[in-house]
Amino acid sequence: MNERLERSFLLTSAKYREQLEYWKDKYDEDFEETCVYRDYSKKQEESYVEEVISTQLEEEAVSRLMTMCKGADVPLYIFLLAATKGFLFQFLDKEKICIGTTPYQMSQEGESNDFLILSDSIDKNKTFKQFVLDVRKTTLEAFENQEYPFDILAEHLGAWDSSKVLNITGITCTLRNIQARVDAKKYGTSLNLEFVRNEEKQITLNCFYNKTCFKKASMENFILQLKKYLKKAVSDVNQLIGEIALADDEDIAEIACLGYQQRDFETKKTLSERIIEQVRMQPEAIALEYQDKQVTYQEMNQKAEQIAEILLEKGVQQNDIVGLILDNSCEMIIAMVGIIKAGAGYLPIDPAYPDERIAHMLNDCKVKVVITDTECEKLAECGSYVTECINIETMMWEMKEVTWKINDTVECFSYVIYTSGSTGTPKGIAVRQKNIFNELSFFTEENNLVENKRYLLTTNYTFDPSVAIIFSILTSGGTVVVSSKECLVSRRLFVDYCNEKKINVIDFTPSALKELLGGEKKIESLKCIVSGAEKLPEDLKEKLLDKGYMLYNNYGPTETTVDAIFTKCEKEKAVVLGKPIYNNKIYIVNSNGNLQPQGGIGEIWITGPGVTDGYINNEELTAKKFVKDPFAKNGFYVYKTGDRARWNAEEEIEFFGRYDGQIKIRGFRVETGEVENAILELPSIEQVIVRALKSEKDDLFLRAYMIQKQGSEPLHPK
Repeated sequence: MNERLERSFLLTSAKYREQLEYWKDKYDEDFEETCVYRDYSKKQEESYVEEVISTQLEEEAVSRLMTMCKGADVPLYIFLLAATKGFLFQFLDKEKICIGTTPYQMSQEGESNDFLILSDSIDKNKTFKQFVLDVRKTTLEAFENQEYPFDILAEHLGAWDSSKVLNITGITCTLRNIQARVDAKKYGTSLNLEFVRNEEKQITLNCFYNKTCFKKASMENFILQLKKYLKKAVSDVNQLIGEIALADDEDIAEIACLGYQQRDFETKKTLSERIIEQVRMQPEAIALEYQDKQVTYQEMNQKAEQIAEILLEKGVQQNDIVGLILDNSCEMIIAMVGIIKAGAGYLPIDPAYPDERIAHMLNDCKVKVVITDTECEKLAECGSYVTECINIETMMWEMKEVTWKINDTVECFSYVIYTSGSTGTPKGIAVRQKNIFNELSFFTEENNLVENKRYLLTTNYTFDPSVAIIFSILTSGGTVVVSSKECLVSRRLFVDYCNEKKINVIDFTPSALKELLGGEKKIESLKCIVSGAEKLPEDLKEKLLDKGYMLYNNYGPTETTVDAIFTKCEKEKAVVLGKPIYNNKIYIVNSNGNLQPQGGIGEIWITGPGVTDGYINNEELTAKKFVKDPFAKNGFYVYKTGDRARWNAEEEIEFFGRYDGQIKIRGFRVETGEVENAILELPSIEQVIVRALKSEKDDLFLRAYMIQKQGSEPLHPK
């Protein structure tokens, strides 16, 4: 019987069928790869270039380890494997850990494998001792089912990627005394840990890694953290595994200040006072520009004061919210300034929003007064509390002497922005003036607005980047050039508009940059580009830098006032989120509530002057997302973003997606749950799942999979 027929015969035997079922039950289709995120981006063709770091485990830890092995009748390898998995549970912030290994010994009959996968789901409420016993059980089960040929098994599990590299784990762990090392080139594992026990009862840890994936500094940090974890774990095996934090108490103060830069910034002058300073210094300078229309600082201020007076006459008080339903125009910004001068906050509403969304926003904020125009006037009727509608087009502007009256304070609300909600209901965030001031100071300096005075407003005023653009410019003496909708859908019109208006700075999503600037020659007046709201692709970054633009990548949720993290992009350096903006602190916290050291994956928590009070009329969600700072214990609050990230070896933050179903599509925050709930309102739909997919151009889009109710009319193909 030839080898091929013999293998086929063996695979049909009861023994092999049972082993296959074991592995298929163990690894369902929802497995997620266990790997350390790489430092260097993956190339289509890359080689395995091995480097090794060797270190000895501390004598005290080894002594405790050997004592426990004897007392618990657990092999040394199982203890080391459990410690490694427990460390990865904390470091990678994953509950299910898959690690590759080799059998204790080759099978004497039938097939011989040189690779096994050991998987454990970790319960943070179990003790480390209980977890060791769990690992012993799953490891012994794996060894009992080790004879099924791994190459065929991997096909069954879908564990090979297109390059025939394992996509189920990138990490292996072996004990040289009883096992051979994994063939890293064969299986594409990039991080291979080997423990070695010598005759002096010392244990050496060898970390073999692929230098095309990782920097040496990252691996040195990885080994340091693993050793610290192992020492902690064996010091008390009865501690809960979820409480074995990687950071010691003495480490927390240092980790909590990673990237922190303190800067003085103005905190006492209100937005009205800051704008008035510019009006007094340069009354005839151009503040606003839209198509052929220009508005000076003096004219803007006079009109804004007139709006403020009307609002006060209509009973608007400090911290009331005034609705704003307008398209792009100079009047839109004048109305924003007027509302703030009255001591109120503005609620920007896109006229294109569905009536239901407009009604929710107006009612949630109990808006009584709305500023709009003739075209959008009807939309104000969506609000149940609305009693006054001011049509800005029919106002009789009186260019009378300015009173310079100040009705706002730094504690006043300045605006309310609504973001996506997982229940299908948008969430409102009210931002006070004091929350904005640090952002204005940072934004003005980042974009050098003292020299780059002409900023193109491309962002819809319902998104908070518009706040930084408008008020940074108006408080530093520049010109806000409002873009027309037409120029944002045509590359030629956009470039012509920028050239005509001599634009110095723009703020765009990467998808818009790609469409409008990706293939054009440099716009000579354009000096600085701010990218945000989506991941900035490497190829687009290189193109923009090659043209001579200064390029920033900014990150920040609405809940912490526009920007929280930024980086100045550089050629041949991977795009990262970067460092905190001035006076902000960023914590990376895993699901167990433990502060992560460099390299550890966790959720981005933000604390600083921009952290807002929370969500309007949603105390439950506010209490969940805004918590008192547990690491500084200074009474300040942190905002829990839901974004996955880590501090890299350069003390910069790298982004790795979301913990929930929220995504960004063309800059819009979208939660798949919100879309699902909206679809379920259709009377014919029984079930729906919405997934984010990538197009051939690597752009995200949504696809809905629906089940109709029995007997309902078929949905229209569109």
